[in-house]
Amino acid sequence: MSTAAYPIYVADRVLVQRDYARELRALFGEAYDGLDETAKGALGVVYRHNHFCKTKHVSAKQVAFVLWYERRAPGGDIKEFDTFYRKVRNTFNKLQRAGFVGKVEGTHGYVLREDFRTAHML
Repeated sequence: MSTAAYPIYVADRVLVQRDYARELRALFGEAYDGLDETAKGALGVVYRHNHFCKTKHVSAKQVAFVLWYERRAPGGDIKEFDTFYRKVRNTFNKLQRAGFVGKVEGTHGYVLREDFRTAHML
């Protein structure tokens, strides 16, 4: 019902979505439920990049910045962010060892392992 004088914009619900738990649970199964909140948040950011960005891979530092600003007010102490970044970096090491994400060769970026369920058949 938009007119030229009064345009009406509707945000795409998929693009403004911030929680991809349902999609990640479908991809990783019950293994997703056993992860901590930082790992779940990191996988959500990686999912967003894999499905909606031109550059599919995302670095741990980019994820740390996204999670920092989503969960805290902008600004703060640089030492707090540095501690948080180390936690995210450690989380990515664990996620990579467990097979949730894979490192893109020649970059610092990670992508979701779409073959997780076939590689980890229970």
